[in-house]
Amino acid sequence: MSKSSKSAADALPVSRKFYDTLMIRVDEIVTAVFGDHAEEFADEARCMIDRYLTGKYDASCEQEATPEIRIIFLTLKTEIDRARQRSLRARAAARRRAKVKKSDEATPTSTEKTFGPDETRVATACQDTAPALPHRKQQAARSFRTALRWRAASPYVSNREGRRGQQRKVEKKRQ
Repeated sequence: MSKSSKSAADALPVSRKFYDTLMIRVDEIVTAVFGDHAEEFADEARCMIDRYLTGKYDASCEQEATPEIRIIFLTLKTEIDRARQRSLRARAAARRRAKVKKSDEATPTSTEKTFGPDETRVATACQDTAPALPHRKQQAARSFRTALRWRAASPYVSNREGRRGQQRKVEKKRQ
């Protein structure tokens, strides 16, 4: 693909992949409908779709086209509109990600403000080597600490004695 066609495809409001797929579908539909004269009608259909994508489409384009080409275009128009919306959302998300990436690169981290460049590397290296517990082990430790707090708060429950320990403490209180 030459550089000029690459920039022309990038200027379209849909992805290059969708555009290529759309052109293949147009060729297949036109070949099925027109048979021998498919090439000239395919060019007309492609031209109509290109005008619609670039914003140069108006009512005169539709009047100039044959009824078959209009049907093909109207059939594909909703799909083109959905792809256009999808592409707008994707490009906006890409711009946001690029903006965040640029702002992250531009602002120094807190360790760079506090330390010099050599100390920063040492501090970040120490942070990276600190072992982190897996999520399930963190949950288990948290629940164990909670259970210990509740057991310590209760006068009747002991971890070793169980139910019998409860009964013995009640009996001691009665005496």
